Amino acid sequence: MGLATSRPHLEVLKWPEAGPVPLPCYCDRCATVIESGAVLHGTGVYCTVECSLEGPRTPA
Repeated sequence: MGLATSRPHLEVLKWPEAGPVPLPCYCDRCATVIESGAVLHGTGVYCTVECSLEGPRTPA
């Protein structure tokens, strides 16, 4: 197998310090509550970069 020619696009978001309390956000991989920042990878929202690299869980 060859090496990837492009890097995946990841974006880390932080909740605003002031303003309304955001609704709880859950990791698409491990389902934990995301409290301080989220990693967006494609259409998924993850708690850490490690979860984002594993991708969403497949339905049983």
